[in-house]
Amino acid sequence: MSNHRGYVVLDFETTGFNAAGKDRVVEVALVLLSAEFEIESVFTSLVNPKRDLGASHIHQIQASWILDAPVFGEILFDLNSFLAGRVLVAHNASFDLAFLVEEFKRAGHKLEITDDNYACTLQLSKWAVPEAPNRKLGTLLSLLGINNVQAHSALGDALATAEMLRRFVHLEPKLRAIFDTLEGLPDLGLVLQRSNVAPKARPEARELEENSFIARLVSRLAVSGSSPAIDEYFDLLGSALLDSDLSEQEIRDLVACAETLDLGVKDVAQAHQLYFQALATKAWEDGVLSESEVLEIEKIAALLGIGSLEIEQVKQGNFNRVEVKMNSANPFSSATLVALTGSMTPSKGEISQMLSAKGLSPVDSLSKKVSVLIAADTDSLSGKAANARKWGIPIVAAGSVAKLLESL
Repeated sequence: MSNHRGYVVLDFETTGFNAAGKDRVVEVALVLLSAEFEIESVFTSLVNPKRDLGASHIHQIQASWILDAPVFGEILFDLNSFLAGRVLVAHNASFDLAFLVEEFKRAGHKLEITDDNYACTLQLSKWAVPEAPNRKLGTLLSLLGINNVQAHSALGDALATAEMLRRFVHLEPKLRAIFDTLEGLPDLGLVLQRSNVAPKARPEARELEENSFIARLVSRLAVSGSSPAIDEYFDLLGSALLDSDLSEQEIRDLVACAETLDLGVKDVAQAHQLYFQALATKAWEDGVLSESEVLEIEKIAALLGIGSLEIEQVKQGNFNRVEVKMNSANPFSSATLVALTGSMTPSKGEISQMLSAKGLSPVDSLSKKVSVLIAADTDSLSGKAANARKWGIPIVAAGSVAKLLESL
């Protein structure tokens, strides 16, 4: 008779590999399986790591998604309800178990996991598919013809691992005997309290579109506003777009500004059109539109809801030129000390060389004497970014540094 009530497949996305060090979980997924390996339910949530997101190029998680996500301690009750009494399963389980134990510990709870509480599909694959050229999850899934609907997302990897486990048991029936000897994880329910912070799943493409800057403006504003004065909104827009991007905080500030000024959708559309025309006018000052200027115009047009016809007209130089004073205060123009946070592209070394070439001093630590903070993502959750926002220090995206420094 089994000493458990089924299985739970776990997958984490993390900032890096050092569970006991500075790395943290940024996404979790659990897939509940019955004793017969049938899916019963799933749980997934993004997790606010209270630091930068690390390997974003792998997990593709954006800092703006994390701002309202729970910290790990706020989902312990949910996690325990899935884990308690079940055998934990993961691919390369030692990695996920290390993060699970450390995150519980940081939240003030001791989770004891023995060898009898879990199974590793990486190790099981040596029994089920010994012919596999390697034990990577992607390789095994391909060999078994299993589609991972979203690789390197916690839920995508967990669901694919759950299906792979089902295939393993079918291919090697002796594995059932091994699972029957395993024991369920301990129940910490008596010492846990449910949080009032709800889990937050990774947004789907449709949700991202609905949550875009323009969509949020349209959903919050009337078609026509009670005030035609757009100067304040226009100035804020110019400041926000200095690095040719909009952070989550900048979007929130712009929406709030439009609401405060009682602007309507038509008013902000007018401001966006005016900004776009002014940007195009400036780009055509030398009579040539460079490739980098085309890319910038296309990027800003997408942010502001400018149509493809207007973009093509600008590329051909056939548009309404306007002379409007735009907010062009370069954050580096009065800077001396510049701090950097997190991993980034270009690298910290490359950006430090750019700064030094302009007579600026790159530093590792942030203080109130620092004029600018450079981050891979302007919505960075690092401690430096949090302090920069508190102290009013502008945060500039690493990818925009070269452009801003060139204009000095």
